[in-house]
Amino acid sequence: MQRIAADGFEFFYPKEEYCNAQSYRQLDKLQEKRLRLIEEYYNNTKLLLLKNKELLDRLASELYEKEVLLYDEIMAIAGEYLH
Repeated sequence: MQRIAADGFEFFYPKEEYCNAQSYRQLDKLQEKRLRLIEEYYNNTKLLLLKNKELLDRLASELYEKEVLLYDEIMAIAGEYLH
């Protein structure tokens, strides 16, 4: 791993990526692409969790009461919310 500091931020790049890179600018573009992908995955995950909030709250409540849920119990609860 290669540590590179730019604009007050430190980034870690795999050594072979650093050696093959034309410039720091190319490395910055790779980092920007990674950050965009992470942001996209984060937003998709957040949307999925919000979309299924009622189901997740119900599962959490049942788990709190019983401490253990069997597969059939989980599927019965999920069946009430998933169509």
